[in-house]
Amino acid sequence: MKLLPSGARELALPSTVLLAALLLGGGLIRITQDSAAQAQRQAQEQRKILQEAKTRYQKSGEEKEQILRYLPDYLALQRQGFIGAEPRFNWVDALRAANAETELFGTQYEIGPQEPYRAAEGSGLPPLNQSVMKLNAQLLHEEDLQRFFDALARQRVGLFSVRECGLERLGAGSGTGFQPHVGAECQVAWLTLGTAAEAKR
Repeated sequence: MKLLPSGARELALPSTVLLAALLLGGGLIRITQDSAAQAQRQAQEQRKILQEAKTRYQKSGEEKEQILRYLPDYLALQRQGFIGAEPRFNWVDALRAANAETELFGTQYEIGPQEPYRAAEGSGLPPLNQSVMKLNAQLLHEEDLQRFFDALARQRVGLFSVRECGLERLGAGSGTGFQPHVGAECQVAWLTLGTAAEAKR
């Protein structure tokens, strides 16, 4: 057995303690660095979540502004019958009122079933539908037809588009009274816009 010098024996314990302290300190530094890195990652994630929340809030504010800006126009179109269910009874009342205003010799109509408006398909917007009305009227002269459609538009009961019209001169009537001279046969497409809920179906 080899004996250590007395000085070496005295330094053995402090050296061991120093070595243990260095190892412990190095481990603590490593743990602290890992904890700091993890805290930094968590802080970055929290900043990202905060930024996303700010973006959503800003976007919701912009959407709210758009809704408030266009809400009066939307409600006006809804009242007129362009948005939502078809107001067929209102269309018929409007026909009668326009006929009376322009003093035609009566109108006859037939409304077909509602169907998709093909030109608007695939746009991603709420569905645009149409119902085609066949309209027959007797006129004093050709200009009465334009006056009739102008009067119909003033009723503000929906949006319509005149697809086609054919005019036919009627036979000469007897006598000199107020009587029709022109017959008109038209196709009118009444348009209605579905709601956003209908677009998702």
